[in-house]
Amino acid sequence: MTKSNVLTLAGLVRLRIGEIANVRETFTAAVNEAETLLGYCRENYRTLDARGLALCGLVLCEKNQQHIQRAVEAFQAARKINRDPGYLKDLLRRFDEMTKEDPEGMLTGVREYIDASVAAPT
Repeated sequence: MTKSNVLTLAGLVRLRIGEIANVRETFTAAVNEAETLLGYCRENYRTLDARGLALCGLVLCEKNQQHIQRAVEAFQAARKINRDPGYLKDLLRRFDEMTKEDPEGMLTGVREYIDASVAAPT
């Protein structure tokens, strides 16, 4: 598991337990780490998904949808590489945990870009 994946998971845990003070920093660090790794290899689907989840986390922390498009692009790029049902089940579970902290529905519509049955590669 890469550092970006660990940071994204840590951000999700912090978000779920209400540790809001550090969650934005954690998601920002996850995005930065993912972007560094993607600079070496743009085809790392796990890093693309970590980046997408971390960007979704920033949407929730900042109560601002400015990161949604970048998250969707990351998920779309990842689905072009990997559409394994077992992997996606785990990824969707993490996303669904995140949306429990989204009473405003800011992430509505993002899940379809993670779900390979909807987000077919072009």
